[in-house]
Amino acid sequence: MKKLLMCTFCLFLLGFSWILVWGMSNLRIEAEAQSNYINIAKLNIYHREYITAVAPLQRAIAINHSRKSEAVELLLETYINLGYIQEYYRLLRSVLHNPLVEEGVLMRAAQREFSNRNYADGLAILREGLTVTERSSNEMKALFEQYRYTWFFLNDVVYDYLSVFYNGWLQAKRDGYWGLLDTRGRIIIPHMYEKISTAEAYLLVKKDGEIFFINDENQRRLLVIEPGVSDFANIMQSITAFEINGRWRITAIDGDQDSRNIDLGQIFLNFGTFEYDFVGAFSNDRIAVGRNGQYGLLDINANFILEMIYDGIITDDLGRSFAQNAVFVRLDNHVYMVYDGIRRNITFEDAHPFSDNGLAAVMNNGLWGFVNTEGRLIIDYSFNNARSFHSCQISSHNGLAPVQHGVFWGYIDEALTGGRPVVEGPFLEARPFYNGVAPVRIQDGWRLIKLYNAERGRMINVN
Repeated sequence: MKKLLMCTFCLFLLGFSWILVWGMSNLRIEAEAQSNYINIAKLNIYHREYITAVAPLQRAIAINHSRKSEAVELLLETYINLGYIQEYYRLLRSVLHNPLVEEGVLMRAAQREFSNRNYADGLAILREGLTVTERSSNEMKALFEQYRYTWFFLNDVVYDYLSVFYNGWLQAKRDGYWGLLDTRGRIIIPHMYEKISTAEAYLLVKKDGEIFFINDENQRRLLVIEPGVSDFANIMQSITAFEINGRWRITAIDGDQDSRNIDLGQIFLNFGTFEYDFVGAFSNDRIAVGRNGQYGLLDINANFILEMIYDGIITDDLGRSFAQNAVFVRLDNHVYMVYDGIRRNITFEDAHPFSDNGLAAVMNNGLWGFVNTEGRLIIDYSFNNARSFHSCQISSHNGLAPVQHGVFWGYIDEALTGGRPVVEGPFLEARPFYNGVAPVRIQDGWRLIKLYNAERGRMINVN
């Protein structure tokens, strides 16, 4: 029995050794084959016979061995010399997530794009390449950060006024009339109205003194015929407000059909019974209201979350006031943060509301800084003006915030708490980014800028 076991063990060792030798032999053969292909290609490249270098380099790349990166870089350069742009980007895309391709290859490819001012392509190479954990050097990250926030004007159009993006659309005024734009600067609703609301399923407009609903194809749907209607607020969470005989009434859109509703064009309006001097816009199921100089906060069911005991509720450009369970209120010439219904014992001179993530801009001693929902100062008071952080989808943390240093505005990244602007330009005013696009005001008027990092780039788009 012992002899049988000993023989079996010896046979196992013999077989394992043979497999090991065979495997090492195959690796050696593959390495030699890869080197031969590369050497043949180099000779062809030396004689400027680029087209004959393509096939051996493709074969070398197909072998997962130590000189794969060298073969990739040689083939990229060969495609450039041949003018094969699609093949160049197709090859880049195919090796981005291959850990055998060294980051130096991708960095040099990105630098080539940057030197040609193809920032979107260079950033796409680095952004995708950094998703491979083996490529985490500080050099590659630093190169990405160096160009991360480069920007360009989205188009040549100058506007009278641009608001803040909501649901991917932007209220824009041009030649005295309002319309809607998307994040590509395309006109969704033509500039033909005296006033326009934010858009959800429908939006409100005013034309020739008449107020009515339209859809996103600019088709008229419902004339608001309630007697005395003279103005309207933005639409958010399917709720708006109408000014009727000088007082504001919160109004639900698409309410249940009953005798109190106006039924025209398949839209139902349920006018609230309470009247206010001021109404904001719903955000996170809360809306600011005011009457007789006193302000409070309602929930979606018209119940008071904050009683009307304050001198003011701070809202943003669209009328929103509540986010991250916090709201800023004015009382006795001070600004307080109310969090979870409790007023924090910290005062400010001014503030802007929180967005759904990030820090809020607050002012003390004439300068602006940023606090979290605990009221703790995160970025020091050092700016002439500022707006709160908004998610940018492509920033490194909770977004970018517009800030003013001296005359001009720029943007800071929350993760870079030194306060140095990462987006700079001749901006006389700046609004938050949305999907990499932001409205800014320059000397001629309002324009849209876009970050190159929000562009897909040719490498991503090539088939």
